[in-house]
Amino acid sequence: MVICHAADPRRGLAGSERGMTLLELLIALSIFAAIATLSGVALSGSLAHLRHQRAAELLVSDLRRASLAARSLGRETEISLSPQGYAIETLEIERVWPRDVTVRWRVRQTGYWQTATRLALPARTVESPDVEVEIIRGADRIAVRIDPVTGRVHAG
Repeated sequence: MVICHAADPRRGLAGSERGMTLLELLIALSIFAAIATLSGVALSGSLAHLRHQRAAELLVSDLRRASLAARSLGRETEISLSPQGYAIETLEIERVWPRDVTVRWRVRQTGYWQTATRLALPARTVESPDVEVEIIRGADRIAVRIDPVTGRVHAG
């Protein structure tokens, strides 16, 4: 019984023992590069979408916390608004929007919507302003609202 075959120098190497040619190696590398490029493009788009979603979630959370702080302190909580982000001094929060996100803050004033540069959340929820925040990234839009009757903050 033979367990190992000794290499016969007269026979040469078998086809499966030759290895790869340079051309085969280049073709394999170009296929891997194409797949990596397509994966990177798909991943960057989904990361931007996740940043957009995360910005909306943070805003909802911060507005809820600011409303709760106003009720617990018994005085209104002011939110400073800018195109780059917002700040809630009472909670020591300062947020910056992701670079590809634009935001439009609007407050309803006696029948019409007005662009806001500051927002005051009252100590009583029945006095809540009718606020709509539109978070925009390309064609994607997420609306965050404060209900004027209940004072609840919700997205969608």
